[in-house]
Amino acid sequence: MTRFLMSAAAALFFAIPASQAADADPLRPQVSVQVAYGDLDLSSPAGARTMINRLRSATRKICGDEPAPMQIAMILRHKSCFSTTMTQAVASLDHPVVSAAYAGHAGAQTAAR
Repeated sequence: MTRFLMSAAAALFFAIPASQAADADPLRPQVSVQVAYGDLDLSSPAGARTMINRLRSATRKICGDEPAPMQIAMILRHKSCFSTTMTQAVASLDHPVVSAAYAGHAGAQTAAR
């Protein structure tokens, strides 16, 4: 039986930061994404990494592509959208192995900067 991460889809839908929403075109449709995970063993590190990758892919659909390097304000909004959306999606999943995998990945990204 295929399960869908409905709560993460809702989190992805509602996770667009207010600062970005204020700049958004009111005629632009809202985006939500369902992330399937019924085929994954979320208690395994490999399953958790795959889930994080699926959430990242869904988040890209929500936040869009990264802007050009010279568009500093848009880059900051994009990073905020991506970070907030991922954090809320992982939190809504509420699975300790996935949360740990995401925390390790987010920590590694911060250390690389």
